[in-house]
Amino acid sequence: MKKTLLSLVSLLLAFSMLFSLAACSGGANSNDDVTPTSAPSSDDTPTPGEDYTEGGKFVDYNHYSVDPSIKLQAYDLPNKTVTYLTSAGYTEPDATKHSIIRDVYGVTIEPIHIGNDDYTTKLITLTMGGEAPDLTHAGNSLSLISRGILQPWNNYIDIETNLWKDLENCFNNVRINGSVYTLRERPSRWDFCWYNKEIFEENGITTPKELLEQGNWTWDTFRDAAKALTIDEDSDGVPEIWGAAIQTGLYLVYSTGTSLVSIEPDGSVSNNIRSEKVARAVEFYTQLSVSDSVLYDGSDQKEQFGAGKVAMLWGGLWFKVAFLDMLKEGIVDFVPFPRDPQADKYYIYEQFAFYSLPTDAKNPQGAAAYMNSIRYSTMVVDEEERAERDALSVSEQVDIHGWPNELSDYMLEELYGNPEYVPVEMTYTTFNLGQFFGDIWFRPLLGEPWSAIAEELYPKINEEIASLLEQ
Repeated sequence: MKKTLLSLVSLLLAFSMLFSLAACSGGANSNDDVTPTSAPSSDDTPTPGEDYTEGGKFVDYNHYSVDPSIKLQAYDLPNKTVTYLTSAGYTEPDATKHSIIRDVYGVTIEPIHIGNDDYTTKLITLTMGGEAPDLTHAGNSLSLISRGILQPWNNYIDIETNLWKDLENCFNNVRINGSVYTLRERPSRWDFCWYNKEIFEENGITTPKELLEQGNWTWDTFRDAAKALTIDEDSDGVPEIWGAAIQTGLYLVYSTGTSLVSIEPDGSVSNNIRSEKVARAVEFYTQLSVSDSVLYDGSDQKEQFGAGKVAMLWGGLWFKVAFLDMLKEGIVDFVPFPRDPQADKYYIYEQFAFYSLPTDAKNPQGAAAYMNSIRYSTMVVDEEERAERDALSVSEQVDIHGWPNELSDYMLEELYGNPEYVPVEMTYTTFNLGQFFGDIWFRPLLGEPWSAIAEELYPKINEEIASLLEQ
């Protein structure tokens, strides 16, 4: 399990964000190389001492660093090319880091680049013209599913095997009538609460990580820390240090175990804007902002945190570019977002919806082989490269890889390896809800009752949902 967690680092790429959340309509890779490792080449495969195929169900392949019980499904491929419709900003993984698809299956990926705005139109056009791609990143598009343009991955991937079993909760979040129409090699869980350890230590405040380890990292303890660390020494009304900066209150919504709009297991869509959980999240965000006045709300939140002017910063992994020197000095740490004290579980948001399989794909077996390959690659450990990384000083680790090994390892062990966290799928981009964020997160700060705002937004969001389903 440890090797699996370590090897996951190799695939952590920072997605371009609207509000620091990854957009499922198309990804974009960051230049930050978090922890690159090499996937195996043919030479990495030991001479098999036993048959791993179980009568031909699996490929007779096992990388030495991966548990032998984790196997690659065998396919009778109609051809060796997989066409992949990809948005203009998305770059395929480096072939040297993902060579299993080439070395084990002999498959080549042939990308078809298209802009984000034209993506769905291009997919439909290609399909209607008898040239459907083998692979897309259309996510969990209900309109494409209802029109028969996408088919379930279950038709070609056995998600019950050891290769995929750790993602059971992720699959449960995207199932429609028992089928999985979208997946990725691992979920995106790259947003969390950064905090300045020096500010906590200098003021004698229990750190978020200590609270997490005690099982007491909640909205309430976050609020207590934010209040204690909003420091206005000269009493001029402008704190020298702010307790926290939260880029969007949407993180609070997910921690209640819900989302603004959710796709139900039967394929129906729920507009949750009037729910008690959403109301509680909005009210808590408003309390922090107005009653407590502990949130720094400037557009330069990352920079203010990097300057030591904010104690806690909610945001993405890529925020680290604003405080690399602090990472070198060991001043910065992070934890998952605090737990909703009224929720029945510890919920965290993620994005799992991404890759989709067109119904008319000419090589769906090849697309499935690709998905199995990149999933397997997350488990491969390049021990030589890892040793080289461990030999670097912390400053060198940050200069070369963007952050210390200790923090990248912690993220994988905590956010990806802790079974106590229950994921909630991010859907706001799917339903174009960003247009309503001003109403949701700003108007309550001006004193407008949330109940009235929610009633006003409810039919507007229903119209947006209906429009998307009709496309």
